[in-house]
Amino acid sequence: MVRTPKYPINTFIELGRQLTAALDNGELTPVIDQAIAENAWFTPKSIEYAIRAICNDMLQPTKLEQWLAQYPIPATSVRKKVGIIMAGNIPLVGFFDLLCVLASGHACRVKPSSKDTVLIGYVVDLLRAIDPAIPLRMAEQGERPDA
Repeated sequence: MVRTPKYPINTFIELGRQLTAALDNGELTPVIDQAIAENAWFTPKSIEYAIRAICNDMLQPTKLEQWLAQYPIPATSVRKKVGIIMAGNIPLVGFFDLLCVLASGHACRVKPSSKDTVLIGYVVDLLRAIDPAIPLRMAEQGERPDA
């Protein structure tokens, strides 16, 4: 597969590496504690499970390449602003939606659930630190996305 800006897999591979390292070395403990304070249904185990599943099942180089190889690179270079309204019932449940929007070459505007702002905020900030040019940010009040 030819890698193009449509498929920012290196950014996502690095996200997986950094999330795994932060989880393993305890750096995520305060973030996890904040997420649990925000959503009493979350547990340390459920959050760790979600993060590891994302890192191991979605952000590995081979898995990303195999997944994206199934889809043609769009002929158009028009980038749309896609708004994602995320649920908050499972830790980071909207991450795959975010990944799909960015992998397809569009800009992503995230509206997190009021019950899962901490975790998705951490991931958005980490992605933006890894790649400051990534077309990703939290949605602003009154902003009207294209899709």
